[in-house]
Amino acid sequence: MRLADIYERTEQWPEAADALEKAQALNTRNTGLAPRRAVALINAGKGADARGILEKLIAASDPPDPLLVYLLAEAQRSAKDFTAAEATARKLLAANPGDVRGLHVLSLVQQDRGDSKGAEATLRDLVSRAPEDANALNSLGYMLAERGDRLDEAVQFLQRALKIDPDNPSYLDSLGWAYFQQGRLTDADQPLTRAAAQLQSSSVVQEHLGDLRFKQQRFADAAKAWERALSGDGQSVDRAKIEQKIRDARARLAPQ
Repeated sequence: MRLADIYERTEQWPEAADALEKAQALNTRNTGLAPRRAVALINAGKGADARGILEKLIAASDPPDPLLVYLLAEAQRSAKDFTAAEATARKLLAANPGDVRGLHVLSLVQQDRGDSKGAEATLRDLVSRAPEDANALNSLGYMLAERGDRLDEAVQFLQRALKIDPDNPSYLDSLGWAYFQQGRLTDADQPLTRAAAQLQSSSVVQEHLGDLRFKQQRFADAAKAWERALSGDGQSVDRAKIEQKIRDARARLAPQ
């Protein structure tokens, strides 16, 4: 169990899932191990395996534990079965209207399915119900910033998120990106720089910093940030576009 705890704290999710499976075999009466293993599998990108575990747990519970239903929706989403994930999220909301986890996962599934308007409506509902939910505030603000839509409102949502969690690097990135979209490069500098320093393996955060540096005409720094984006986690970025950005930055550095 101690080994599983260490793997979870250090976010070594495949190792955590394996350790929890072994712990389950040794502690068959510990009912808390299976949900933990499902979470580890979801975070390890093994949503289909987590789904099987959670479906068995839900079938054995009456009424279904809302946490298990929420995790099932996350597992289905991880497995890219978005239709099932949305149906599960809506079942959670219907059975537990006050459980904002249903709104969280529903908004993510809607984004996965390209339903930007639906996701925005869900997040606005979530923020109205839970105005101190920093994650929801960040998600809504970043969505607006990414679309370049209602940027003043996006900044307000993100400032509220950072008031609750001032040093969260993801929230700093979102606020910096909103400022960038507004053309407020000086305001964008500090939050994007801080976020990139803390999230060096996040491709999207490094791409944001590179975009800022390019606008600041710091072309060598832009190229370095985009190179880090290419070597990062690869999530939510277009490698071909980043490679073209690097070529453009290097062209600006070439002697005339």
